[in-house]
Amino acid sequence: MEITIGQFTLPVLLTVVLGLIYSIIAIPNRFKPIIAVLCGMGLAMLGMVYAETVITAKIVIEYLLAGLMGGAAAVGLYEIQAKALKRKKMPSMIIVALLIPTFLLAGCATFGVKPWGERTAIEKSVFFMDFYKSQYNDTMAMATNPEITEPQKKIVREKKKLLFNMKLLVRSYDDYAKGGLTVPDGLEQKILDLINRLATMGG
Repeated sequence: MEITIGQFTLPVLLTVVLGLIYSIIAIPNRFKPIIAVLCGMGLAMLGMVYAETVITAKIVIEYLLAGLMGGAAAVGLYEIQAKALKRKKMPSMIIVALLIPTFLLAGCATFGVKPWGERTAIEKSVFFMDFYKSQYNDTMAMATNPEITEPQKKIVREKKKLLFNMKLLVRSYDDYAKGGLTVPDGLEQKILDLINRLATMGG
């Protein structure tokens, strides 16, 4: 029997794992998003094997995609946590206290990632919205940082362009989903392409 965990649990798990890895190993910032995405895809593969499902090329791609997006979301969560600690706006113990309940709930469930192809248009729209908000908040925090570097300014400019395009596409997708209409071919893939680009950009 497979128990599918919530869509936010994988990013939270990855955020905790990444925090441990980054605190032990000195890793350049430009490589951190790539490591997060790879970890997410690796955990997704473990979930696929544990689910004992019939493994086909389509199933593998769906699990890899779910892991990629989980890793992408974890990048945003980690950056928000790191910036909060750096600015001392939120004590580290409070952040840990907020993460522990979700982490424990995840540990009580059998690890599994709901395949992307099995999600409804509404579920996909919610994920797109949450990812956009996470990336937007992260980008604005970077842009308003008084100690921002020139390379970071370039990243902010590039992210703003991508986020502008993503906002339009996600709103369109959400309108179709909430209206019970068929999402046009190619719209979902355009959003996923933007997610992939945003997830692999440093900060």
